[in-house]
Amino acid sequence: MKIKIRLAEEKDIKIIADIESECFTTPESESSVKDVIENPVYEAFVAESDGEVVGHTITMTSCGDTDILSVAVRPSFRRFGIGKMLMDNIIVTADKKGVTDVFLEVRKSNIPAISLYEKTGFEKIGERKNFYDLPREDAVLMKKSI
Repeated sequence: MKIKIRLAEEKDIKIIADIESECFTTPESESSVKDVIENPVYEAFVAESDGEVVGHTITMTSCGDTDILSVAVRPSFRRFGIGKMLMDNIIVTADKKGVTDVFLEVRKSNIPAISLYEKTGFEKIGERKNFYDLPREDAVLMKKSI
């Protein structure tokens, strides 16, 4: 399987929103994804397999830090290293911008995601109580210094 990571474009809005719906209980809407793609504070990348978008990331960079807002891979494309490729792309992109720290929150129960983030150099630095809805759950706050 050959995977290509590229900057998201307007043509990707619907598929990104669809992947959000497949992966999250409170997904981003098409309108929100459109705002992300049009706003230079945010950056969205997609992973393509044979021309099909199978995953994406959404980040926000400000004040020298990058916050990862979304990392999603279609369930049928998981366990092929696509999530790791997307995470590595975030780090390379942040480094090119001179970012010093990258942050993310993840559901406390999402052990596969926490494992992926730890493999890419993130460390647990705290928790956010009742951060998620549907179901209500704490988040683990993680950070990677570049």
